[in-house]
Amino acid sequence: MKNSSIVVLLFLLSFQGLGQYTDGGGWFGAGVSSKVNKRISWNAESQLRLNQGFTRYNTVLVDLGGRYKITKDLDFDLTYRFAHGQNDQLLYFLRHRIALDLRYEWDLGKPEIQFRVRYQAGQRGVPGSSEGISDLRDAFRYRAKIDRKLFRKTRGSASCELFQSTDLNDFQLTDYRLRFQVERNLPGPHEITIGYLFQEELFRANPLKEHILTLGYSVKI
Repeated sequence: MKNSSIVVLLFLLSFQGLGQYTDGGGWFGAGVSSKVNKRISWNAESQLRLNQGFTRYNTVLVDLGGRYKITKDLDFDLTYRFAHGQNDQLLYFLRHRIALDLRYEWDLGKPEIQFRVRYQAGQRGVPGSSEGISDLRDAFRYRAKIDRKLFRKTRGSASCELFQSTDLNDFQLTDYRLRFQVERNLPGPHEITIGYLFQEELFRANPLKEHILTLGYSVKI
């Protein structure tokens, strides 16, 4: 069985409009994946997110998913997510989310270009859940990504993603996300990733802006 387990630490810095709100936190995750055959694979991942300088519990996520390779370049993913967290009013919430992905990849030699369309449906578990978390609410998401080898054992990628989320029973553009990442293969089955992610709300009087530095470590077993 071909598995990979992942442990990830992301350092989070966010800056908000006038008044310059700055926060520091971390995301910690572990995951496993396996190929069933040439077309089908499954994966599971859990993640703990902290904010306010690593001092406040924010969210715990558990993802269970599968992938079906339709053709060499086209994949279909289905992922269930369970989330427990604490919003800005210190109310705890439960959320459930189903995500459906259709992903196409063009291999142009050195660079690879990928386009992913995701539909995610979020289900509120208890009153007081936070609708402001873009990864949990009902939305269509459109991501374009370019990936290429930089030098030996090192790859770099850049992506841009738009969120079209529900607003007054209609889907509106609500967020965009930019991400830059470098992956480095270490001796043995080890890999380290570093990156930067920027996310901003759209069409709001005081949009939330997030600057996220990422550090990741993975092992294939």
